[in-house]
This record gives sequence, structure tokens and C-alpha cells, in this order.
Amino acid sequence: MNDLLIRIKKKSDGSAALSCLRADGSVTWQRQDGQQGRFFPLHDLTHFAVETILGHTRGFYGLVAEGWELTDFGNAWPRGPLPPVALVVEFIVGFLDRSGGRASSGQPQSSGEPRPRISFSTGSTPLAS
Repeated sequence: MNDLLIRIKKKSDGSAALSCLRADGSVTWQRQDGQQGRFFPLHDLTHFAVETILGHTRGFYGLVAEGWELTDFGNAWPRGPLPPVALVVEFIVGFLDRSGGRASSGQPQSSGEPRPRISFSTGSTPLAS
């Protein structure tokens, strides 16, 4: 992911845009409006956090760095299904999206209960909790 410049722009009209500049100079970008514009900036940052902390090089941003276009992710899946290793990241990000209690406004909500603690291990050295 070091070879990818990620730009997330949230506009005052509620829309958002994600653009990714690859090491080869190519760019992929997508604009989100309405509810998607409120949801995706935080979702995209969550992907970045999860993939960075876990050192996962074949998650969403790793695939984008390899040449996947943002339009390759979604219902049509023109490149076929995600590689199995990318599904781990998708599962974690999806869990964090749901556990964050985001309202349709995109603002976090608090249920008053403590958030679950999560720790991961790569199999060699356990992460500190």
C-alpha cells in the first residue's frame, strides 16, 4: 500500500470522493452521493486502518494498488470474486462498520455500552491487548 496515494474528499453538499494514485501514475476514482457519500469516507478510512494495522497487502487498497479499478468492486464483480485473503479484511471492516452504530447521517451513535475489544494474531507473535 506504500505505492498508493489515497485521497478521500468529503464535500459540504454531503457527497464524497475517493481517488487512488498508483505507483505507475494511473488513477482510479469514484464519487459517492447521498447516503453513500455519508457512509463511504469512514468505511474507506476503516479499510485503511485495518489493512495498515494488520499489514495486509491484498485487501481493498492492495488490490487497487495492483490495478483493480474502484468499479471492479461491487455487484457485477468484473474481475471475479475477491481473492480469499481479501475476504478477511472485508469481514473485519464489515464488522467494524456494523459495530460502530453509524446512523444514516454518518454520525457515530453510542449505545451506552462498552465497545467490544478485538485482538488479532498473525500466528507468530500475539498482539498486545
